Amino acid sequence: MHVFARSALVAGLAVAVVAVANPAHPQADPQRCESAATPPDQRIAACDKAIAANARSDRAFTGRCAARSALGALDEAISDCDRAPEINPRNVEAFMLRGHAALRLARLDDALFHYDEALKLAPGRSEARFGRGVVLRRKGDAARGDAELAAARKAAPGIDATMAKLGIAP
Repeated sequence: MHVFARSALVAGLAVAVVAVANPAHPQADPQRCESAATPPDQRIAACDKAIAANARSDRAFTGRCAARSALGALDEAISDCDRAPEINPRNVEAFMLRGHAALRLARLDDALFHYDEALKLAPGRSEARFGRGVVLRRKGDAARGDAELAAARKAAPGIDATMAKLGIAP
């Protein structure tokens, strides 16, 4: 085994040992914080632990943003989504989730900005394209909005149902 591979393996095992020994460690159960399958209240608690252990975890702030958004705590969600790109400016999910929350609050210019930022980083994200289409339609630009929605639907059939679960519909 190569020395680098062996070192990485040992480092990985050390993280696993620390995680088991310290449940507050951010890698103790990152799936609970990051997984949409975790109930929102449990997800928030898991993300709170991850943030307490590592205040520079953009993924923990993004996870808590998603959970708060699911509970309808949209201003708090936006606050968490603001923190994530400060830590990692390439966190596409944070921009997209912030766009979703702003759209649900009818802050259309803010939502459009964040969807555009998400699409700059990941042009293929259908959720951001769909959200952008909804915003454009609500701002009175039906032609461009419909084009964005059509592109999102072509790339991701079933996106309407996915977005409806997030409280977003054309």
